[in-house]
Amino acid sequence: MAVHTQEPGEALWLAMTTAGSAGQARELARFAVQARLAACAQISVIESVYRWQGQVQQEAEWRVLFKTTARAWPALQAALARAGLPASLVQEAKEAGSGWPLALYFVVCPQMFDRLPPGEKRMAFQMEQTVSSRWFTPEYLATLENSLAALDYAQANIANLADYGIVYRLPETRIQAVFSVRERVYTPGELSGYANKYLNCKVTPEVKTTYEILSSTLRVVGVPDTSHEYLIAFDKKTTAPFVKLTDRGILYSINGSGDLCQGLMSETHSEVTKSKILPDRTQPALPREYVQAGSKAKQAAIAASYLYEVRENTMNILSGSVDNMPKDGESMRLVLERLRSEEHRAQRLFLGDTTERIIEYIFTYTPTSEDVTDIVFARFSPLSGMKSVDDLSGTPIRLSLRATERTEELPEKEQKKKEKQLEGSIVYNLPGQALVTLSYEGRTIASDKLPLTQLGSKQALAPKMFNLTQGQATAVYFDIRTGAILDIRQE
Repeated sequence: MAVHTQEPGEALWLAMTTAGSAGQARELARFAVQARLAACAQISVIESVYRWQGQVQQEAEWRVLFKTTARAWPALQAALARAGLPASLVQEAKEAGSGWPLALYFVVCPQMFDRLPPGEKRMAFQMEQTVSSRWFTPEYLATLENSLAALDYAQANIANLADYGIVYRLPETRIQAVFSVRERVYTPGELSGYANKYLNCKVTPEVKTTYEILSSTLRVVGVPDTSHEYLIAFDKKTTAPFVKLTDRGILYSINGSGDLCQGLMSETHSEVTKSKILPDRTQPALPREYVQAGSKAKQAAIAASYLYEVRENTMNILSGSVDNMPKDGESMRLVLERLRSEEHRAQRLFLGDTTERIIEYIFTYTPTSEDVTDIVFARFSPLSGMKSVDDLSGTPIRLSLRATERTEELPEKEQKKKEKQLEGSIVYNLPGQALVTLSYEGRTIASDKLPLTQLGSKQALAPKMFNLTQGQATAVYFDIRTGAILDIRQE
């Protein structure tokens, strides 16, 4: 297959197809991007309603939106057609006129440019600027840190650069709501049409799926705040050269020997099946006449007769009305267990099966410093489960946030004094706190007090504190969700 690259100024186009499973959608997306038939592929879950064989069907599908080009589109369309998936061209992408259309840029001497490509498209190449410290401001070091790679033409320059320090980020807090939802899928039995006649039970003759929210909890996670990046200078006179960052550049510890606590790690999934219960699909030991019966009506009569015979045998054993009673308690338990299993299997023919699974959904909200009341956070439908905000098939789940601890704004003079103090210090967050509540259909389903960086302030940790004890390092651990200090101790 031909490999295409986007030329400067070449327009991006949007193409779309649908897949029958999440795995197939991911495979298509990876293939298109790896083959350079698409610059990007976005996957979303949709609910499709369509007519098939005279019946209205409803099921989940996975929509794949490809960002491609006019040159690559024919090859992409052909590849999808070979997979049995029709694709259609939607529209020219609005971001086609972006100032950075290429996938990768090499930037020589980044400090010389007022405008740079985005970090995910940028590789910085250092020249002679390492011989002069005037270039190495926290802003410039952050530019290097946020690039895909930072290269240098000399090993001596790399060693010199390492002496300046390391750039770290403070986190911004996100609120996550974790919903545990039970999904039940009812499948009617092959004799469901006779359930009312023989068992006096009315059952639906169609497959039915229902959802129920079992629980909901609130928590916070931290994401890198690229607007708050700071430099920890490596001073040979101090005992604070050992810095640990997360893989996203958030400060975790200084001089700390411990590993990152798993409880602080961010959950990134949005939908995960936690457990699944499958029904017993073993067929009952029906007499031969059941298979030989020429109609459903006759099969139903035979199955009902067998079911009542099993129930009668169970009652006879429980009442002691059989000649050959089980010899001991364990034997009786096994016999009764077998009879009850047979009874259940015979009932299934009339009453059907229910498959059950527990699904965990995670929805994320980015708070501001302002209180909010009853904003639509997510949606839920007993017929189709958890939904996004813009899916009107679900009833709104509303979020309210009220600050309970908030850092007051300082007067201008005091604020400038504080900013000066932060310049030569290790900066961390002192978060505020808010009461966050989720409600559904007028009732509260989750409520908790959560720490939020958006309600707090930046604080300074003086570097000299790392020399409190001669010959012994002072370790500081930070909360990667909020940027607050978790612990300070001698190690």
